[in-house]
Amino acid sequence: MAQLVHGHGCGCGAVKQIKKDVFSNMRFRLFLLVSAVALLAAGLVSCDKAFVRDGVNYELNNEGATVVPSKLKQYVGKVKIPDSVLYKGKKYAVNAIGDDAFKNCKMLISVTIPGTVKTIGAGAFQDCKGLKAIHCQNATPLLIDASTFKGIYYEQVTLYVPLASSPSYSNDPEWGKFNISEEGETVVKTPMGMRPAEELPGKGTHSF
Repeated sequence: MAQLVHGHGCGCGAVKQIKKDVFSNMRFRLFLLVSAVALLAAGLVSCDKAFVRDGVNYELNNEGATVVPSKLKQYVGKVKIPDSVLYKGKKYAVNAIGDDAFKNCKMLISVTIPGTVKTIGAGAFQDCKGLKAIHCQNATPLLIDASTFKGIYYEQVTLYVPLASSPSYSNDPEWGKFNISEEGETVVKTPMGMRPAEELPGKGTHSF
């Protein structure tokens, strides 16, 4: 004859425990399902905002497009970032270079940063040891931190900046580490009309 030991039979307590376990398991499964749907939706949104143009990877932001790391291969050679890109028939200003965008791209030789770029993220050019030239089209130095160009050889890199902007770059704690040279054409008003600044005495391309 089977015996029931007090507290270990299939009484009401056991039934309540089973119900509790079942509902707990259902809640956990529901949580997993909701999380999976949320992650999938986020992934779809992210994919919808990411695209590649002329070998450069971008993601849309609230005001334009951000240059982001390449997921398939490293950036190599000379990279010229345009001031705007087309995506699905709409033009977006390239206004940011994201965190780690070119990090560890050791075969990157030169990069052109358009004047539309307003922010450069942390580690954006970290360990780009092959970098030789940076063409920055911003007349005013952008705010960057020590990690942006960490690990590169500053002495082998020439930073090309717009005419008359070299003093600002030279006095910047980060940009000032580079060899700085002015480039480009500035048109000024003279008694003889508008003329390129390079044609005027004491004007032109200078190194600092």
